[in-house]
Amino acid sequence: MIFWIVAALMTAGAAAALALPLLRKLATGTNAAEYDLEVYRDQLAELERDHDRGVITDDDMAAARTEIARRMLAADARVLKQSAHRSAGSRTGMWALAGGLADAGHAAGPAR
Repeated sequence: MIFWIVAALMTAGAAAALALPLLRKLATGTNAAEYDLEVYRDQLAELERDHDRGVITDDDMAAARTEIARRMLAADARVLKQSAHRSAGSRTGMWALAGGLADAGHAAGPAR
């Protein structure tokens, strides 16, 4: 009887050790690409302020706006790719965890 209690506690500990990183990965904040988008939005706002103050010309503003827009599109593509990868990866990880727990329960043998 003591063996089964110890085995159950060890299985629960192993399951927790596997589940915590998977759950923590789901709860992460902004990633680098989302941060980049925020930076580019701030750069566009700063560009508008500089243009309104007369610090930069119309041509310079158009060139800078085009470059920032190009970078924003690239960052947005990374955000979409990462979110698709994250959602697929989290489901895969959770299914792997569930399968591992079911296999561990099956390997332990029938309860008597």
